[in-house]
Amino acid sequence: MKKLSTILAVILLTFIVSQLNAQVTKKEKAAVLSKQINDLVNERMHFVFKGKTDGEYYFMFSKNEIISYLPYEGFNYGSTAYNSIKSPMEFSSKKFDFSITDKTKDSWEIEITIKDINDIQKLYFTIFDNGRANLTAEGISHSRIKYNGNIFIDNGTDYLVGR
Repeated sequence: MKKLSTILAVILLTFIVSQLNAQVTKKEKAAVLSKQINDLVNERMHFVFKGKTDGEYYFMFSKNEIISYLPYEGFNYGSTAYNSIKSPMEFSSKKFDFSITDKTKDSWEIEITIKDINDIQKLYFTIFDNGRANLTAEGISHSRIKYNGNIFIDNGTDYLVGR
């Protein structure tokens, strides 16, 4: 009976230690991911956003250029060509202003004002330290649209370490 109690105590202790190690590993991974996101947003100012849709849709942001290839489903208020099949979220721009704000301790907000695209006025990113992000686009002749997705390093295929 004493031998059985000792074996059960060893098993329980092993389980507790493994759970503590798993929690430390999760916290370490979260800290690494948070630092990577902070570096992408504040230091490198270069990342790729991919929405949670099938296909090759993306939004690439750098301090010098924006390339957007995102689908659009919403209302058209009439200033675009009739039967236009091109999404208003398919564009590239080198003339824009942006500001980055630490929204909370675990998220950042980027406000982008496009100057050389007539149909898109403002873009708002909310980027979280776990790599998730929301993008809201406001247009002149189109209704507002919101995308949910993830932030990637440079080319959109390199996952961040913490994921």
